[in-house]
Amino acid sequence: MTDDTTLSQDEINDLISGGSPVDDLESGIDGSGLLDSLTGKSSLGSDPNKKKYEPIRLGEQRGNTSRNYDRTVTALHQQMARSLGTSLSGMLGALIDVEHASIDALSYGDYIMSLPEISCLGRIKLPGSTGNIVVEVDLELVFPVVERLLGARGLTSIDSTRRLTEIELKIIERLFQEILISMNSTWRQLRPDVKFVLEAVDTDTESIQGGTIADQMTYVVISVKFADIQGKISICYSSSVIEPILSENELEELSNSSLSVELEQQERASQKSQVKEGASKTNVWVRAVLPKTSLPMRDLSQLKVGSMIELDTQVRNNQIIDPVIVEVEKQPRFYGRLGRYEKNRAVKITSLYEEDL
Repeated sequence: MTDDTTLSQDEINDLISGGSPVDDLESGIDGSGLLDSLTGKSSLGSDPNKKKYEPIRLGEQRGNTSRNYDRTVTALHQQMARSLGTSLSGMLGALIDVEHASIDALSYGDYIMSLPEISCLGRIKLPGSTGNIVVEVDLELVFPVVERLLGARGLTSIDSTRRLTEIELKIIERLFQEILISMNSTWRQLRPDVKFVLEAVDTDTESIQGGTIADQMTYVVISVKFADIQGKISICYSSSVIEPILSENELEELSNSSLSVELEQQERASQKSQVKEGASKTNVWVRAVLPKTSLPMRDLSQLKVGSMIELDTQVRNNQIIDPVIVEVEKQPRFYGRLGRYEKNRAVKITSLYEEDL
């Protein structure tokens, strides 16, 4: 039973559907009268017995802000993906393809329910903020990355849902530290004092605490590919953490102009330094090779254990004076001269390698 101030279900359905033109004509209401009734104008106000209502456009108040918010967060994480791809390529010694995939909004309760029972989660905090940031890395990525960091090939995905060991958790912290570095450098474009901190790396979703199920979250997905490996890194921000950083002026500035030329230059400089730092820690195979010697096939066919091969190499005072070829990863790069440094054999680089030398 309804009173004069409450709309019946039929009236609500009629409002949602926009009404039927035939019914309007039969009831004697013309188009302008229907429009006046929907907008709450004087045709309803003239009759005190008629029910009054106002149309409400849900979400209209937040429309532009929401679009700018999404564009800004998307632009930031597109930049973060490029930076992360560069740093991971240096860390793993392989070409890593990292791209921003999607952005979504959801509640904290929905996010927790969507997590698998066993995962690889990083808890991140912003000092001075009470909100949460959770970084999840697919297990399809975790195990190949651990293998790669331990010196194995790590080029094949492993179908495993087991929990990580304590040693594996300690190793995979390197990946989360690289993510943290990229996050900090990206968000500092909006607030220079931003400093996210990695609290812990866990495998159980039950360890993620500190929020209420109604908290609003921003969910960002970054796809990662290398060799036959494909997976994702997801970052879930509490709105209470990042919304204060995203002021209206910054939203407009960044969403309208994307990334400024100055920020692009900063990004390229940062990527260059990351590549140099990563390359400086990479171990490569280096060996010194004597010049090639030609040997007739008849002599080669008579070789056996104990046979001596005469090299086309000049020797003076029991010292080889011909230059040796220094190879880096089996590729000739330099010429050098054999010698001794302290108690070890050594090679002194004399010039760059040239094919026709």
